[in-house]
Amino acid sequence: MSRWIAMAIALAAATVAADVGKGQRAPKIDLPTLQGGRLKLESLRGKVVVLDFWASWCAPCKEELPELERLKSTYQARGASFVTVNIDIDRANADAMAKKLRLTMPVGLDPKGDEAANAYGLPTMPTSYVIDKNGVVRYIHDGFHGASDVDKLKHEVDELLEK
Repeated sequence: MSRWIAMAIALAAATVAADVGKGQRAPKIDLPTLQGGRLKLESLRGKVVVLDFWASWCAPCKEELPELERLKSTYQARGASFVTVNIDIDRANADAMAKKLRLTMPVGLDPKGDEAANAYGLPTMPTSYVIDKNGVVRYIHDGFHGASDVDKLKHEVDELLEK
């Protein structure tokens, strides 16, 4: 089975399984990371979190991730965390893209799409969730549309940091 078909099946299953919406508590995430640690969403409680799902085969992801990395550099000192979850079946693809894009954000690994991706019910790739300090999803971004999405994220993170 090609990786495209496998990923389509995983995304379709995720969409059927759950659909996290605004105002709902963010589902727990506890995944191994590319960096060798664990990505535990609950450990970030008390911070504004931007959680992004991506894959190496996703063209908009390749545009979005460097923008998120820049935002991370800007907002980290103010109490925001930027974390990602990769859904590639082959870890080498995730590792290669993370290195190419020089990602320093934690990259959780969900190769079967059956843990975090399934819990969130991803509508498309990439999808980002902006989560408040109490662990509640406040904003969802389907896909990536360039500078306008970056501006929206800045506004949303600023708003949640002020609360």
